[in-house]
Amino acid sequence: MSHPLAHETNLVTVYGCLCSPHHGISISMEYVSKSLLTAAFANNSTIASNLSIRERLHIALGMTKGLNEMHLVQLTHRDFKPENVLLSRLFNGNYMPKVADFGVSFQLIITSAKLAKKSRDTADYDAPEVAVDNKIPSVNSHI
Repeated sequence: MSHPLAHETNLVTVYGCLCSPHHGISISMEYVSKSLLTAAFANNSTIASNLSIRERLHIALGMTKGLNEMHLVQLTHRDFKPENVLLSRLFNGNYMPKVADFGVSFQLIITSAKLAKKSRDTADYDAPEVAVDNKIPSVNSHI
């Protein structure tokens, strides 16, 4: 993939896509073997109970690094929530967060109000300016 985000470790790597009139759009992406962030931090989860404060901060920092890399190339996720973060287990035993599910992401440079309204995100995780005022989302909507 020649996209500037092709080598960012905190984003699920997308290798390419195929559009078929019979099967729709298929996306080929990196396989992440562990679990969703929500499952990892659910009640009675062995992952959460074994993570130190330092490891939890590492996961949080990794999520922000993934979003930052998107912002640097004028991409906004629009549906960033715990369910869209995967945890990959590294060889050293640490967890690497991977931002995933770019279904409603788009480039800010080509965004129009019509497109922003057409492609909706998850309402519970909307930024206030997007949910209340129906404004076009920006990278600031992730903060």
